[in-house]
Amino acid sequence: MPHSSTTNHSKSQTGISYQNPEASVTLIDIPTSITYAQGESLYTRKNILLSREPLEAPIPVLNEPLLGPSSQMIGDDEYHTAIAELVKLAIEEIQAAHSSSWCLPRKWIDPSQQDLPQKRKAADGGEDLGARGAAVNKQGRRRHGGEDAKLDAAGYSMKKALDMDPSAPYLIPQGIVKLHTVADIRQTVYTNPTDKTSLLCIRENGLSGSSTFHVPGQSTFMQAQIEPSVTAFKLATLQLLTPRSSSEMAGQFDFLLLDPPWPNASVRRARSYQRQRTIHDAAQLLLSTQLEDHMAPDSYVGIWITNKARIREMLLPPPACCHLGPSAQNDSSQHKRASPPPPPAAPSFNLFDRWGLELVEEWVWIKTTTQGEPITSLSSTWKKPYEIMLLGRKKPRRTSDADNDDATPPPSSSSSSSSVKRRVIAAVPDLHSRKPSLKSLIEPLMPAQNYRALEIFARNLTDGWWAWGDEVLKFNADHAWTSRTCDGGPG
Repeated sequence: MPHSSTTNHSKSQTGISYQNPEASVTLIDIPTSITYAQGESLYTRKNILLSREPLEAPIPVLNEPLLGPSSQMIGDDEYHTAIAELVKLAIEEIQAAHSSSWCLPRKWIDPSQQDLPQKRKAADGGEDLGARGAAVNKQGRRRHGGEDAKLDAAGYSMKKALDMDPSAPYLIPQGIVKLHTVADIRQTVYTNPTDKTSLLCIRENGLSGSSTFHVPGQSTFMQAQIEPSVTAFKLATLQLLTPRSSSEMAGQFDFLLLDPPWPNASVRRARSYQRQRTIHDAAQLLLSTQLEDHMAPDSYVGIWITNKARIREMLLPPPACCHLGPSAQNDSSQHKRASPPPPPAAPSFNLFDRWGLELVEEWVWIKTTTQGEPITSLSSTWKKPYEIMLLGRKKPRRTSDADNDDATPPPSSSSSSSSVKRRVIAAVPDLHSRKPSLKSLIEPLMPAQNYRALEIFARNLTDGWWAWGDEVLKFNADHAWTSRTCDGGPG
């Protein structure tokens, strides 16, 4: 599956404003990085992704807890001290080389909103696709009104094909396809086999409006909740991703990226994503993806985590995971009132070991203001100004296991903290929980130009990649973009 190599594009197109030769420190603009990830098209040349007004000053954090057992829920002081020092050095490096704003010009939504406006549910109870209200896309109807019969025919052919074999991947024809219900896109893998952007125009049951989504060239997606769609997704990968070498199996990827809905009371993800209530629930969700079946030899897996030590411990076996601070018993004398008991130990899932992964890198996204200041204090207990992506690499199989599919994975060989490479990505925050696109940053690590990538829990499509989750079209909806001819500022 071909893709556009970052080396063929200027840094400004990818959203990168600064990067050192080692690529260990990068300043990137989030909306521009996502736009670049859509590939070159007339659509992205004419439109700009809506964003949030960039922060000009840090956010004050009130009611910070006392040090002690409550802070243990966040993580190991020694670990976060090391991250803070790394971030300080990275900020100083960028400031020495970059004197202008730390984000590119934006067009933003109403400042009172944290996210794009939510559409009411379709009449058939379908998922929220991230589209706006029930307003009719009048511009689209005027532009394509003369082709209604042709578009309806294409949509009917699609529905008929899906009715015959719902598990079969559907190849989206070039141009525009009109579907009659939201249900027509559920539980089915769609792929755009062309190099050009295609459009899906979806009407809503019982509503007069429609929603239009742009599908980048060579991209593939399944709009569905993860657990119920595992089998259908796996069948589609087996059909579309044939082995490229004798060491590879069908349905495998070179890079897999996950941004799971971790249990977190402060995270207000979109309604269609149900947050996991416990660490155990989150682990079961991740295990249900059958990730190990989709990892090619020497593949990389990136997973965004929160700053809670228990989540890191769930993924990594000691000593790669951080350790909790002093015990509650030793700290209790420092408090005038009784402290709550420490949280129970995290279950020993060791997901990296189960998946056969070794931790090789940590990517630290430091959230900054437009002037390059961390949005909160680096010493904050509850609200760290950074998020971390763990980057693992698949361990080679033992020779004795080559003919034994049931062999247990080799003993843990988790990297020590001293051998794990750390990179810093600085970016001014965008819409709530929206991360920088990693397309331009991960490509230098990929084995070849025709690498295969999959994003699970994705909220936008990426040129040449696969996407799987129940919000994959959210930021590919027409309403998430606006014309480039508009001036920056509120939309």
